[in-house]
Amino acid sequence: MRSDFGLHPNAIPAHARTPNGGNTNENVGHFLNWPLPEFPTTGTFRTRRMNFSPCPYRCPATMAENRNFSPSQQKIIKRFYDNRDQLDEQHLAENVTNLYLATGEKQKAKIWKTVEEMMGRLGVPESRIKHILEKKDPAILAEVVKDLQSGKIKKPAPPSKPQ
Repeated sequence: MRSDFGLHPNAIPAHARTPNGGNTNENVGHFLNWPLPEFPTTGTFRTRRMNFSPCPYRCPATMAENRNFSPSQQKIIKRFYDNRDQLDEQHLAENVTNLYLATGEKQKAKIWKTVEEMMGRLGVPESRIKHILEKKDPAILAEVVKDLQSGKIKKPAPPSKPQ
């Protein structure tokens, strides 16, 4: 049996299945705690995913178990990590612009957190990272980008490959 929206009836929260559509005050906020839906085991797109993973939901735990990458995927991942410092340097420069254009405090806080992680990966000294994060001035961060691009700040050596 399917509902009007083409979903299995168990996929719809109980309060949405009430006669008045769940518009009563006692049902407000109830949907946050509803149990995971029980999907049919045949005839839906979820059955194909269940063959790949025992969990029909994209849980990080089950995704981590299935890390059999093809050779081309392994090459893509390797190239990503080989060029990660260049990507981080470019992203850091973009974040300077984003900080100048950001309007909300939450948006700025998120960008500063990202900047902190990238500076750590790029080999910026801890004392300088701490100073930049205390001042939270994009102009000081722009100087760091300039120093990275000119080579004044040495990037950390890539990890040695296991033999």
